[in-house]
Amino acid sequence: MPQYYQSKRLVDCQLPRDVFKRVSAMIEGYPRMKHEMAFLRGNIIHSTPKHDGHPKGSGVGDPTANKALRLAKLADELDCIETAVNDVNRLYTQKMKRKDLSSFDAISAFLDYRYFCFAMYKPDDEREPARRTWSYFKTLLAYKMAENLGLV
Repeated sequence: MPQYYQSKRLVDCQLPRDVFKRVSAMIEGYPRMKHEMAFLRGNIIHSTPKHDGHPKGSGVGDPTANKALRLAKLADELDCIETAVNDVNRLYTQKMKRKDLSSFDAISAFLDYRYFCFAMYKPDDEREPARRTWSYFKTLLAYKMAENLGLV
């Protein structure tokens, strides 16, 4: 279970606790959201139920439009996550003086300190990154996501 701690030294990147938890939950659900997006794209047209001609309620139902709205919302959320990940990757490429972080998975690094250490480990340095570096990374990624989502 991930810890919901933010770095206290990033005063201008501090988020309210509820916003940080909301953004963290979105990051944890990122693989599920990608899977759901692919599923909805494949089934948006072909899974509309056949109508038998009998009314099913007092309102007009449109399951295809509902799925399209869900798909649009998921696309916006995924775009916000991916934009924040790209921004933080660009920053860490410059900060860590690495040429390429294309194999670096920021979502896994947000969720797991061991993965972050493995990805940021420098072969010429025997030390691993400190936990405060990971906390700084998590706070920065969460702040960029909250900015993209319009929560800040």
